Amino acid sequence: MVNLTGKNASGSKQYPPDVEFKKALEDYASKGFSQKEKIAWLGVEFQLSIGYTLGLLTKLNEFERKFGILSVRRQHLSTKQQTQAILDEAQKDVTQNNSPNYIKGILRMKQVPVPRALVRKVIHSYFPAGAEKRFPGYKKPKVKRQPLTAMGPFHEIVADGHEKMGALALQMDKWSGKLVKLEVLPDCQSAGAIGHQFLDLILELGGIPLQLNLDKVLDLHRRYIYSETVLREAFASEIDPAEYPEVALLQSIHNIIIESLWRWLQEKSGHNMRDIILQGKENGIILTNIESHRNLFHWIFVPLVQAELDEFCRCQPKKLLPSNHVPEDAVKHPELYAGLDCLIHIPEATVHDLRQYITEEVGSKKDFTTFFPAAFGAHANEVFFSIGSPILLFGTAWNVFEKMIRFIE
Repeated sequence: MVNLTGKNASGSKQYPPDVEFKKALEDYASKGFSQKEKIAWLGVEFQLSIGYTLGLLTKLNEFERKFGILSVRRQHLSTKQQTQAILDEAQKDVTQNNSPNYIKGILRMKQVPVPRALVRKVIHSYFPAGAEKRFPGYKKPKVKRQPLTAMGPFHEIVADGHEKMGALALQMDKWSGKLVKLEVLPDCQSAGAIGHQFLDLILELGGIPLQLNLDKVLDLHRRYIYSETVLREAFASEIDPAEYPEVALLQSIHNIIIESLWRWLQEKSGHNMRDIILQGKENGIILTNIESHRNLFHWIFVPLVQAELDEFCRCQPKKLLPSNHVPEDAVKHPELYAGLDCLIHIPEATVHDLRQYITEEVGSKKDFTTFFPAAFGAHANEVFFSIGSPILLFGTAWNVFEKMIRFIE
């Protein structure tokens, strides 16, 4: 019988405001969610139920067209423009370690969705050596693995420092695989720098993890251990440290998550950054024995490296633990993956008190995070503006350095 009212049995729906709705759909698209996953997340975030019928035009597709949400099939670029976008991104990969999936993910985050088949075709055509390099032509000795277990986000956060590409400090959630903090520091072997960075992490997260996993460098990590232990005793005294210790000290070979992460970082971004940075020394552009050269190098390259690290953190792929998930979403909604939020909430005032204690004992945060004198920074800004504020990217950094150093020496 014909339904003359035009209404179905599901009743009317309350859709979120267009601005919020569009923002959510853009976020889902940038993360590579399927249509079914998008519908599921709309139900979680907005309590909105949209039907899904395979092979038919869905209501979700209608909204995506309305808001101009881009996808591989819903494009605003021609094939030629897509190809150029792929080439622009692939040319940044000096060492040719990045796969088509990785480049596709980077472009998707930049609102340039392209089909994997096109990415693969372009890379194999223009960068054949990279494809051969990535092909597993031989078997490496297998490392003995053990199952990784965790109750949920912030049950265990793994921290480490890295100096093969410069002084980097990292904190990573074990359960979700989310990179919670990756930062460039003048010295990642300084206990003061580590202590202040850990307090920054607490402020960003709003609390501390149930357990910290560190390598066995007791003097370096004593600021970590002190802060974690004191805060656990004050705000989670009911948790038995014998069953759930505040800190676990591990050998590097057993710190599987961090060690594998460093290799991943080197392959995806680290080697590219290193090769570009070394060009200045190899071509005689920078004289490292001159202080003004070192200061200008830090003024130019530290923000570029930090921006690259931030992008690396945002472009994490799906993980197998707990269940083929996007790390950020697993942290926000652990209950959907049978996880338990283990974060111990800490008041900001308490963190500020700890900051004051560390400052009085070893120095302020500024003492451990500054790469050059404030006077030099002000002068460099003036010189940069005087030469027309040129575009500053990894590809142009040494050209800008050569222009600026003439007015700084």
